[in-house]
Amino acid sequence: ESAHGTVTKAIALLGFGLDRVEWVACDGQGRLLVSALPALDQNTIVVLQAGHVSTGSFDPLATVCERAHRAGAWVHVDGAFGLWARASKKL
Repeated sequence: ESAHGTVTKAIALLGFGLDRVEWVACDGQGRLLVSALPALDQNTIVVLQAGHVSTGSFDPLATVCERAHRAGAWVHVDGAFGLWARASKKL
């Protein structure tokens, strides 16, 4: 269970309240465990990462986005540095 500080800050600023956050277990590299994801619905916002700040690992984006789409949930992907590295033709 982890999140970048900006995620919790945004939740607080938007007035959702941290008590409404459902933390999901992750592996040793910081990747979200799909098997630990709770039921999703149209009132859910799933925050994924494309490049964990400490490990560079990516959450299972395709799998989680498909599940969120079927449920009508929102998805936010935090690009951190990994998204830029993935987009670079030099890397």
